[in-house]
Amino acid sequence: MTTPTSRILCVDDEPHNLNLLEAILSPLGYVVVKAVNGQEALEKIRTERIDICLLDVMMPEMDGFEVCRRIKSDVLYQTIPVIMITAFADTENRIRGIEAGAEDFISNPFNSAEVLARIKMLLKVKSLNDQLQSAYNEVAKLNTDQAVRSAELEVANLEMKASAAELKAANEELEAVNIELEAFNYTVAHDLRNPLNVVSSYCQMIKELYGEKLDEKCLHYIQQAYEGTLRMSQLIEALLNFSRLTHTELKRKSVDLSSMANEVAGELKGNETARRVEVRIAEGMIANGDANLLRVVLVNLLDNAWKYTGIREGGVIEFGAKDLDGNPVYFVRDNGAGFDNAAAERIFVPFQRLPGAEECRGFGIGLATVERIIKRHGGKVWAEGEPGKGATFYFTLEPLTS
Repeated sequence: MTTPTSRILCVDDEPHNLNLLEAILSPLGYVVVKAVNGQEALEKIRTERIDICLLDVMMPEMDGFEVCRRIKSDVLYQTIPVIMITAFADTENRIRGIEAGAEDFISNPFNSAEVLARIKMLLKVKSLNDQLQSAYNEVAKLNTDQAVRSAELEVANLEMKASAAELKAANEELEAVNIELEAFNYTVAHDLRNPLNVVSSYCQMIKELYGEKLDEKCLHYIQQAYEGTLRMSQLIEALLNFSRLTHTELKRKSVDLSSMANEVAGELKGNETARRVEVRIAEGMIANGDANLLRVVLVNLLDNAWKYTGIREGGVIEFGAKDLDGNPVYFVRDNGAGFDNAAAERIFVPFQRLPGAEECRGFGIGLATVERIIKRHGGKVWAEGEPGKGATFYFTLEPLTS
């Protein structure tokens, strides 16, 4: 939060320092919560709403490093930004603070302008993180397969028990709810762009106006903040694209999946020319569907295979089809990291990522996007994997009509 109602916990065993911080912050409308030792600070955090913590390093019984570690180890409070106040200027103690989880440092004796500037920046970043996390939680809750299956079961029960008129009304109500949820998702993501753009612009402005006056460490922090806004922007864009899939009108036609896959593979190789990955694409795979959306499917599946074959030399990616009762089942297979089949259904849930996926870029939206597009085409998608040996993703589409 960046409003004047922000609550700031000041922790110091010296009453003079606490009074000085209160004199700086209170006139600006901040609510100052005081603690004279680490144990009292942890109790305040558990019992009161705290937006940011100013934490003295040198305290008896429990020093600032230990207090910070305990805050950051608790999932309920680890998002509270911590600014450590220290008389130590050496790198070793700064590193100890970073390892404990501190977001920033202020030298003691401190300058009031510096204190206010650092507090305002961290409160703004916390506000954006809180908004984004809230959006993620809402979208994940509203877009899970479990909710979809529950709705499908409800419709099936209505088909058996209700009249045709009641069933029609239920379907219309379900469709209206889905439209409302999609509109909510779109609005949440869209409204996050403005504050994010403000932070990004300020980072660039600070570098342009004051870059020559700042030391390398300060410039590094500003660059990290700027790169963080870029990643958040990419995530918001992915969220918007995911929401748009429901509203996009399908324009069906004959699509050459083989040619399309070759184009996507060429782009992947062009982006990482040093990678040596063998890509095998079967010829003559023609499908009926929306060319733009099917390209999104191939981009996500082939890019996914490309990422997870990065763990080994001699990566192999294969795109082909096999016959099942006279209809093609398409597949993308790789010999990459693989996954446990017990998690096969979970990988299609928005924002869910497999263990170990932290090492690969992405937000956990790609496979959920694939599933949504395939379902809109009247098909199914599923996956099989084995840890350390690779994964295969299968999908079907409505057959070509004569």
